Amino acid sequence: MVLTLHGATLIMRISLTIAALAALLPAQIQPANGWITDFTAAKARAKAEDKDLLVNFTGSDWHTMSIKLYAEVLSKPRFLAAVQKDFVLVSVDFPKIRTSMSKQLMAQNDELMAEYGVVQLPIALLLDADGHPYQWISYEKGGPKHYIEALQKRQRQGLGFKAALTLAKKKGGIERALVLDDALVSLPEEMLSKNHQIMREIIALDADGKAGLRRKYLHTVQLKDASEYLEGMLAAHMENREGPQALAKLEAVIAQPKDVMRKTGTTSEWKGRVQMNSLYRTIASWMKRFSSSPPSVSASFTERRGW
Repeated sequence: MVLTLHGATLIMRISLTIAALAALLPAQIQPANGWITDFTAAKARAKAEDKDLLVNFTGSDWHTMSIKLYAEVLSKPRFLAAVQKDFVLVSVDFPKIRTSMSKQLMAQNDELMAEYGVVQLPIALLLDADGHPYQWISYEKGGPKHYIEALQKRQRQGLGFKAALTLAKKKGGIERALVLDDALVSLPEEMLSKNHQIMREIIALDADGKAGLRRKYLHTVQLKDASEYLEGMLAAHMENREGPQALAKLEAVIAQPKDVMRKTGTTSEWKGRVQMNSLYRTIASWMKRFSSSPPSVSASFTERRGW
């Protein structure tokens, strides 16, 4: 690939801009008063106080919009005083510098990201006290007042979901499966896949498929399982930036006859991810080459993901 003078100039400008922004970013942000990091303790507290959970996924020392949301809203006394009436606040942080985090906390946060299928930052999930997600919110302009009102609106939208789950506790067998189905139907489409545990229970309750629920949710659960399997299989290669080895393993999976992951398209999706990661690494190398800033600044975003 030939890099033109214009291309080099553009890359230099991009890298210098990133360096300038990075210089403005504070060190890892500590959760403000009211935000806790222990998810299990947060659920217990939510049940005891009859509240929901607001779980904020953030990158406190590298992700610009995460830092902006914290500075403008999540750290403000007005916001904290209002939302703690209805929510237990949980911070799930993915900082670049993890020296102040215990191994247990890092493991918990990685598990939560996988459990709820989080693929963007910042994002705050609204969960019931049992950990079932029903709505979400990301960065929005308007400060604490707007954010409080937006959360209250989303919490009202989840009332049907929570009511159905409460009713399901009184049911058994296929009746329970039908009520759980009603709960999922009430959710926004983007929240369905984040409730795969409920889907698994519905599939088990409708084991013979006579109610038509097993077939309705089986594909989504298979996608979840296949993605987790492939992520585990490729983790070491991605961490070590071994693109060819990762692609070879994916090709082997694709070649397997009647493979569930091939049928769902998950393997092809992961193949695309590996190829895109290689592209990002190339861009990062260009930025290092033509930037006057330290490589750790210009490539911090890609390094954070092991690209």
